[in-house]
Amino acid sequence: MRQKEEVFPLVFLRMKNCAAVMKWIAICDDDKAENELVSRLIEEYAIKYDYDIHTRAFPSGRSLLRSEQIFDMYILDYQMDEMDGMELAEKLRKEKHVESYIVFLTAYMHFVQEAFKVNTHRFLHKPVKTEDLYEALNSLMLPTVYARHISLKRETQEDIIYTNDIICIEAQGKSSLVTTKSGTVAYNHLMKDIYDMLPGQLFLKVHRSYIINFEQIKNYSIRDRLITMRDGRKIPISRDLVNEFVQKHEQYIKRFK
Repeated sequence: MRQKEEVFPLVFLRMKNCAAVMKWIAICDDDKAENELVSRLIEEYAIKYDYDIHTRAFPSGRSLLRSEQIFDMYILDYQMDEMDGMELAEKLRKEKHVESYIVFLTAYMHFVQEAFKVNTHRFLHKPVKTEDLYEALNSLMLPTVYARHISLKRETQEDIIYTNDIICIEAQGKSSLVTTKSGTVAYNHLMKDIYDMLPGQLFLKVHRSYIINFEQIKNYSIRDRLITMRDGRKIPISRDLVNEFVQKHEQYIKRFK
């Protein structure tokens, strides 16, 4: 009698300031320990960089093919007993018309040429190294950070604003002044509500009345607790937020520059 396959549970990683950008990743490996390792590393990545990532682990290619869900990334073990990763990838491309990223896990690299037939995105050598997996995840997640937009209401209309165009936001009672490359507009939103819409990797509240975009910083002085933005305006840093600003800015530089 055929043993019933175990399908591992979904892992939901909902982070603060995700701006509603959600990604799903499928992990397929007949080695349960490897599935758990990759799932744990993705969880750590999501927590570290403030992303909204859902993962689901599958113990075989057949169990993955039975799933009706289309994932944003497929991390596949190349060598599995019933169906190897290459055959699985071909079925995903041809039968399910999947156009998502495919990443192969392998202890051997001799099949690399063959793998390009299925438009392979990355190869991760076993045992998986954290930095290699993070690099693959960056290629999935970073474009979504820069492509985000938010919808804000003002008196007579609703505007769609690309977050990368925002320079800073200033609290004005129950409304907020949003400064973009095109100018400053007052919107009918509390600053804290706009903050929750923004990607936490690029924006930081540095004062009770100000949010800044790291992309738009020209320079800053910790001694003076002052940030100079690219448009020339100067933003104060609250004394109790200086350390957080320095830490987050260093993370931003390492990750995006």
